[in-house]
Amino acid sequence: HRPHIVSLSVTSKPHMATTEYLSSQVMCSIASFCKHLKELYFTAGPPTISSLKHLAAGSPGLVTLELLQPQSLCCLPILAQFKSLQELSIRGQPEDVVSCSNLHDDLSLPSCYGSLNLVKLCFINVRSNSGCDLSWLWRSCTSHLRKVEFVRCDDMASSMSAFVHCMPWLYEVKLCRCRAIAGRVLELVSEYSPELRELTVHDGADTRCLLQAIQKCRALEVLDLRLPLDLSNEDLLEIAQLGREFKSLRLHSCWLTAGADMRTLASSITSDRLEELVLIKCRAIVQDSGTLSALGQSLGGKLKIIDLSENEHLAEQGLAAMLASCQGVRQLRLSKCGRLSDKVMEFIGSRCHGLESIDIMRCEGVSAAGVTSLLK
Repeated sequence: HRPHIVSLSVTSKPHMATTEYLSSQVMCSIASFCKHLKELYFTAGPPTISSLKHLAAGSPGLVTLELLQPQSLCCLPILAQFKSLQELSIRGQPEDVVSCSNLHDDLSLPSCYGSLNLVKLCFINVRSNSGCDLSWLWRSCTSHLRKVEFVRCDDMASSMSAFVHCMPWLYEVKLCRCRAIAGRVLELVSEYSPELRELTVHDGADTRCLLQAIQKCRALEVLDLRLPLDLSNEDLLEIAQLGREFKSLRLHSCWLTAGADMRTLASSITSDRLEELVLIKCRAIVQDSGTLSALGQSLGGKLKIIDLSENEHLAEQGLAAMLASCQGVRQLRLSKCGRLSDKVMEFIGSRCHGLESIDIMRCEGVSAAGVTSLLK
């Protein structure tokens, strides 16, 4: 009844495992009726060879696809029949699903299907004991691949050696809660991805490998880190010295960093290219009111985006001192900064004339009057 759907998500509750037959029937129905489909997120059950073939033929314009990890290696080459596919996500099977396939040798897969013209490849919850080796995906990716994401993947050692096939063309690598593989991925990035532009590492990493990657990837412009237990002051300062060409520096939960170290960090980044500074849950800017002022004086000339969200005890004086040196800011994010009041809203309105967006969600100290003064 809805043949013009372009985006569809089909899932099931964790305790209601969908059989392979039923999920295949649902996917075949989608292929039969959704001819204009562009995005499909199908995690209600594992895909089969026949269902993927029907989907490739029935929805030829599919650009984005998310699937559960197939239980058979023979499903993977069917993906080459999706001629418009640019973004592919593979989500690991639930813990209680037992693989029905004993095929692990990717060399036995047929090569007649061609390659994948993917731009982005994402792995979510992929486990070491999964029944389907993903090496074929790496080997089939062409020079179009630009982004790779790993989210909560505990081990992918069996396919990691094939990762190098697509690494020379990568612009962006993202690692979120992947401590088991983060070190190995960063080592490969250092060696095979000289043109990397953006690196994200959240919740677990080998800092030695991280520093090595920053040093070797000369084109790196965006660094996004959330490593509250791994990142020391010395590591942070070394990152600043290595990252002189950063356009964006995003730091989350820097619990171990003091105000003096943050000021040294700012003075170490001598590049005038830094346009975005993110300091979320940063203890240093809360405990030392002079830190923000120093950051503004050192980095404020080119800053266009400032994010100080979730600093519940952020002082208004420090924020005002920073913004006095950052008059070119376009986006300002201050959500969950509970101590801010109407007074600082009035100051922002009077000084940040180029402001295009501001986030003050859950800033309990800001009233409707403060918002009105800001808009005026």
